[in-house]
Amino acid sequence: MLTPPDQPDQEEPTTAASPGDDRGTSRPGPPEPPTTRAGAAPSSTSVGGPGRAVSHASSDRTHSRTRAATLWGGLGFGVFFLLAVLIFIIQNGARAKVHFVTLQGTLPLGVALLLAAVGGALVAVFFGAVRINQLRRVASRHHRGHT
Repeated sequence: MLTPPDQPDQEEPTTAASPGDDRGTSRPGPPEPPTTRAGAAPSSTSVGGPGRAVSHASSDRTHSRTRAATLWGGLGFGVFFLLAVLIFIIQNGARAKVHFVTLQGTLPLGVALLLAAVGGALVAVFFGAVRINQLRRVASRHHRGHT
């Protein structure tokens, strides 16, 4: 295979950047991208010979999740969770006597357990919100003291 004269046939080994790195051994490194005026790297593509374009931007970029992908993932998880809750309520349909403060009555066992779980989650959210507000006040005082 023939290569243009401006491209080497093989990668030349590079040495470590500092004396302590890699115990002084040399290892093959990626070829440096071609430079344009004043040593600046090309923006997205550069010509790598007659009629060949080589892209450098796509290999350096990391792929991140989009908001739409996160939304769809959350929606799928939510549908799965609601389906599991529905199955739980249907399978636990036996009546249970429930007493709460001055209220009393009978509910299906699945509904009673679901209400207890929602009540516990609300208590956790309340205490979490109180703690977040405490931390915000401390951070605000700390920020005002250093400016």
